[in-house]
Amino acid sequence: MKTSLPPSLFSVVGFTLVTLAAYACWAFGGNFLGSPIALYLACTLVFLGLGSLSLYPMVAETTSRKRFLATYIIGFLGYAIGWCAFWMLLHNKAGEWIGSLVGLLAMTLSFRLGIQRPPRFLLPFFLLFLFHNLGYFAGEQIHLALRHSHTALARLGWGFAHGLGFAVGLTALLHRAGRHQTVPVSASAETPR
Repeated sequence: MKTSLPPSLFSVVGFTLVTLAAYACWAFGGNFLGSPIALYLACTLVFLGLGSLSLYPMVAETTSRKRFLATYIIGFLGYAIGWCAFWMLLHNKAGEWIGSLVGLLAMTLSFRLGIQRPPRFLLPFFLLFLFHNLGYFAGEQIHLALRHSHTALARLGWGFAHGLGFAVGLTALLHRAGRHQTVPVSASAETPR
């Protein structure tokens, strides 16, 4: 996908919008979908259908679209299953934290094995975990503040904050160190002063 935006900015904006679309299933279709499982499935389908499009520019120079799509689908399904399993099992903050840890670990492993991103594991995983959870729990606070008077807006607010944090974490995970360096080290020595 060609864009004049830097890949990281495109991916942050795009994935935030994808997350808003997923949360719109809850904001506008929560009653229609009937059960939490149907709701989580609808949200997951939005992420699976659109998420890879927003993140692909981060890896387009080194990875085919087909390979990234397969890696993203496996990674996101790992995240969704991990998060939902612990949330549904524990139904409390511990379930959210453990689900996030397990789900994001599965996603990180998928990207590492499928497209060799991140080149190092611990720091990018930590950044993904940090930003994902900052966004998720900041969004929860927005939801708590608005849920009684503006239900749909409260849910979309949660989606926006979660999406922004998740997107920043994913771009950190998918970023390739040194990619933006434009002047080779050897060429800088030849540059007149």
